[in-house]
Amino acid sequence: MSQDVLEQRAIVSRVRDAYVVVTVQQKSACSGCHAASACSSADCKEREITVYSPQGNFEIGEPVILKGQYAMGRLAVFLSFVVPLIITLVVALLANYAFHYSELNTAFLTLASVGVYYGVLSMFRSVLKRKFVFTIEKIHSNDNI
Repeated sequence: MSQDVLEQRAIVSRVRDAYVVVTVQQKSACSGCHAASACSSADCKEREITVYSPQGNFEIGEPVILKGQYAMGRLAVFLSFVVPLIITLVVALLANYAFHYSELNTAFLTLASVGVYYGVLSMFRSVLKRKFVFTIEKIHSNDNI
């Protein structure tokens, strides 16, 4: 496995001509600890990921390896958390100190600006789909993912 590629085991849940939908079990960070059996099952979620133009024939229920670039994860974190944080801080500081809005108006303006950011981000969904590309491979008997 290359160091810049993230691999995770997944199960094929839907197969179409142009895409395959796989289900990945997302576990919390503490799921690997020795006390994981004592934790609630709320720590696990199932996520569906669509893989466009898969190479090969896949069947529903087939285990596969989902591959993605670590750079995609960094970009996702940047767009989802870092940019909204910067927007929040800049708008709050400008509204409060430069324009002398009340704290309530500053809070509403800050929330609205982040809402507008996520709205604009959702308008560029098709562009982002081309950035976040996943691939899948069949699991061979010697793969230990």
